[in-house]
This record gives sequence, C-alpha cells and structure tokens, in this order.
Amino acid sequence: GTDYQRNHVKSTIVLADLDEDAKRLGYFHNAGYFELEGADFDRLFRVGAAPDPTFLPLFAELVRVDRVVRRPPGELAQLAAARLGVSLGRRPSTSPVRRFQARFEQDLPRLQELGLAHYHAWAFATTRQLGAAAELLSLHLRWLADAGGHDDLRPAADRFQEVSGLAKTFILKAARAVNSRKPFDAAPLFDEMAGAWDGGMATLDHWAAAQPVGASA
Repeated sequence: GTDYQRNHVKSTIVLADLDEDAKRLGYFHNAGYFELEGADFDRLFRVGAAPDPTFLPLFAELVRVDRVVRRPPGELAQLAAARLGVSLGRRPSTSPVRRFQARFEQDLPRLQELGLAHYHAWAFATTRQLGAAAELLSLHLRWLADAGGHDDLRPAADRFQEVSGLAKTFILKAARAVNSRKPFDAAPLFDEMAGAWDGGMATLDHWAAAQPVGASA
C-alpha cells in the first residue's frame, strides 16, 4: 500500500488469468485473489514504455501441475502434522522476538536519521516478515485443526495471530517515531509479542509431546 504508484518493488504473484486485449490480469497473492487492469496493467508490463536498464524486469517461473498428487484433506493434514513436528524441533533456541527487540533498540537512532523511506524498507525486511510468518503459522494451525481434528492447536493459532496483529501495530508506531524523531519506548509492545510467541510455542510443545511415537518422523 505505501509503495503503490510510488516505488518499483519486488513481490511475488501467481498469474491465473491474463487478457492482453482487455488489459486485465487476475492473480493470487498471499491468501487472496486479485485483479488489475488499465494503467496498472500497462505499468506492470511496461506497455509502450522505453527500455530502462534500471527497471527490475519480470522474472517468471512455470508451475507444472501435470504430476500433481491430489490427496484428501485428512491425509494432507496427517502429513502436515508430521512435518510440523519436525519443523518445531528446528525452531530458534532463543526468542526471535527478543532478538529483534535488541536490534530495533540498536537501530532506532539510525532509522530516525535516515528517515521514513529507509524505515519502510527496513520494516519490510524485519517487522513485516515477523508478522507474516506468525500469521501464516496461525492459518496453518487453524487448517490442521479443521482438516485433521487437532483442536488442541487452536490456542496456539490464537497466540500467533496475536503476534501478527502486534507486529502491525508496531510498524505504525515505529513509523511515527521515525518521522517525528521522538523517543519511542517499544518495550511494552515487545513484551506482549514475546509473551504471545512464547505462549504459542509452549502450546505447540505440549501438542508435540502428546503425539504418538513416530508421528513426526
């Protein structure tokens, strides 16, 4: 939203419907399906624009589905639950939220010096990734609860959704602090995020310990 018609930034979409004559593109991005048309279509594909070596070109990959294996939701959930157990064992040994807090406190003076444009690029690589990862995990856990009957994962999904919401709040409050160059005590927000993260992970640990032996092999 902050870069629309202002900056040329990198993103990833899945093209689903392309109509060159109507200048319309339908695509999937994150959890939604969207369409763009008209001037947005021209700007995306640089219709009529002169060559510009400084402009990041499109990079496309073909998604092949000719060998796709379609499994019923219950079987998919069973496989996914096993992978979740493996991934849980590979999580960071210390809280990434607390490590991020220490880095933010270190970076804040420099962020205020460089200004809002630099902050948004910084936030995209840090705070947004934290919030997005937490939200994706929350969605995955809810799907496992619905498709695989793992209702004991719902409390963890709530906690990681809380992390995502707090990350969004943090982005806005930190942006105001950078723009105003006023002191910003982010400790209360980080305390909430860290508490939600730790609570979610504790619930996942409890869930994993209750799984049958070999279920996460």
